[in-house]
Amino acid sequence: MLLTIPQVLTPEQVAHCRDRLATAAWADGRATAGYQSG
Repeated sequence: MLLTIPQVLTPEQVAHCRDRLATAAWADGRATAGYQSG
């Protein structure tokens, strides 16, 4: 479940986070899901 909490971050802070996440190195979730992945 996702909850929206308004006015915690400014639009500029959200944009910064989104930019960082867009260029981040991501691992396949199956590698970290343990027994649930198979």
